[in-house]
Amino acid sequence: MIDLRLFTVIPGPEFYGVFGVMGGNKTKRIVTIGDQLGYGDIKYLAVKPRNNIRGGEGLDRIIARDNTWIPGMTVPEDDFSTATQALDRDLKIQVVIIDEYHMFEPRALLKFIEETRVRRLHVLFCGLVSDSGGVPFELYPHLSSLVGENREDMAGYCKVTPGCNRKASFNQAIFLNGTLVPYDPTARRRKGNVISDKGSAISEEKIPDIKYIPACSHCFRLPPGAPASPLDYLRTGEELTKVKRI
Repeated sequence: MIDLRLFTVIPGPEFYGVFGVMGGNKTKRIVTIGDQLGYGDIKYLAVKPRNNIRGGEGLDRIIARDNTWIPGMTVPEDDFSTATQALDRDLKIQVVIIDEYHMFEPRALLKFIEETRVRRLHVLFCGLVSDSGGVPFELYPHLSSLVGENREDMAGYCKVTPGCNRKASFNQAIFLNGTLVPYDPTARRRKGNVISDKGSAISEEKIPDIKYIPACSHCFRLPPGAPASPLDYLRTGEELTKVKRI
């Protein structure tokens, strides 16, 4: 089970993100998160870029969950107008999944996100983060999970301790079992646990659920047991077994 306490979001409609490299089961994971939030009984709309759909243009069933499908649509990379019209036609839609978000033109994506905000919709993102393209900077404060280079301008705002909005100076990774490990931009394949030239991908076989969140140095360095300690906040029901500083 994914510990949803790992996802700290801004007030109002939620933004949740699952980011990583290709083949990381991001789409399945974002649907799992939605279901755990209670969205399973609420109508979804999945939006995917037109040139990336495996089943061809016009496919209206995009994301599989067990043996069911979530209704969705493909749209041009620079125009979300058909998706906006779909939201206008069906007022029961309360959750929008933006799949392969990194393939959309950033300005068009931000405009569509503003449309979802006006309609008070929840937004779930999934896609890649890379040097050449990724999360538009304006989205950083809204995202609760981020994988990227270990650079201050990539980290966004601290999400470790509730209420802390300091500028984050790095990303930290949180394993499902409570083990907290640093983002390692120099990581190479290491005993099957980490797979990436930049340390931003995790072996699905060894570690099925990993979350990266932006962290400020203050929150990450709070001693265990201190008030508002991230160690208490990040506890998942299993004892924390290892904590490393970045």
